[in-house]
Amino acid sequence: MKIRLLILFIVLILLNLSSLAQDTKDYTNYHHQITKIESDLSRGAFENAMAAYHQLGQRFNRMLARDAFNACQIAAFQKSPQFHWFVYHSANAGILLSTLLENRLIREGFLNDTITFLQTYSSGYKRYSKRIHPDLREEMLRRYELEQKNKGRENYLQICTDNFNRILELAKNGQFPGEELIGVNADIESIVIPTLCHFPYSYVLLQPYLNKALQDGNLNLRSIFYLYSFNQARQSMLYTPQISIDTVHFTEIYNLPFGFQSEDTALVNRNRIRHGLLPLDAQKRLKSITAGYGIDYLMGYN
Repeated sequence: MKIRLLILFIVLILLNLSSLAQDTKDYTNYHHQITKIESDLSRGAFENAMAAYHQLGQRFNRMLARDAFNACQIAAFQKSPQFHWFVYHSANAGILLSTLLENRLIREGFLNDTITFLQTYSSGYKRYSKRIHPDLREEMLRRYELEQKNKGRENYLQICTDNFNRILELAKNGQFPGEELIGVNADIESIVIPTLCHFPYSYVLLQPYLNKALQDGNLNLRSIFYLYSFNQARQSMLYTPQISIDTVHFTEIYNLPFGFQSEDTALVNRNRIRHGLLPLDAQKRLKSITAGYGIDYLMGYN
């Protein structure tokens, strides 16, 4: 009897370890957990959210940049003993030290124990530096800067087309240039999303690769829906009368920035909940409660 119980105990441990290993590779559950955390935060349940953030960081080898930054702020606000643990995750996500220190709450944590902060940050950033592809990162940053500088100019279409084709080429080769491979830019946002927002219907052309990037932890969920809404309302000068309005892929309304808006909040909330986005009331509460406490919470919609 004792041997059977021992065998059963070992099997359960192995199953748990297998599940844990699976989670570190598949970020589908990660995004659902972030939504649950943000729902807790919208109700002011900071301790619950902090514990859930910590559990998430344990289950996954890498937190996405916006989530690490948000968790780091809240840990600083709560004066949590896990603060430096989230500093490590922020560094491992590629967030610059200067970016962290621009935040009032994180800077206070830095000043309270500068040595531990710097040692922890250095350790996380070394791990980040080993993970990313520096040449690809530099290339994508150059393309991003070129796109940003040339909006409204004659060569803008050609620049966006070249950028899009390069992103598509990489995606087809299993190298979507997201957080896993190239990190984020200085303001903790995606490097490739700006080009994709302006290239006509890039959401449709890249949809399977975007889904894979989401699953691999290469993009956060909100960035994808931000792109969806940008394409939905054709928010770019590159949409010409010759490009037909897409009435097939953009029928759902989420009331996201730049996308279609609806006063039917019940319908909008059903759409949002189905895809793992916060309901409108919870998002409004989240913005209000974090702002009230001086937390620069990043929604990640770009």
